[in-house]
Amino acid sequence: MLQDPSEKTDSTEQRYANTYRLESKNPFNKDKVMNIIKEVLESELSEVQKYDDEECRKLGHKISQEIRSRVRLLDFDRDIGYCLEPTSKT
Repeated sequence: MLQDPSEKTDSTEQRYANTYRLESKNPFNKDKVMNIIKEVLESELSEVQKYDDEECRKLGHKISQEIRSRVRLLDFDRDIGYCLEPTSKT
């Protein structure tokens, strides 16, 4: 006798466990990142006495590298960070 396809028997039904997580174990923390940015900017910019094109370009690059490396050490899951540093003259 033919069975109705909507009826499932125990022998034909397969169960799988979820192998993915919906929530991050270490989610992005805005406050931690803002503290890093504030600390780096205050420490690096406190030494600047006068504006110089070349020195400020190098300083901007140094600041962005420092922020990027310190944020990466926090090891957030599933988040991508960007640090843009425009260096061209307008």
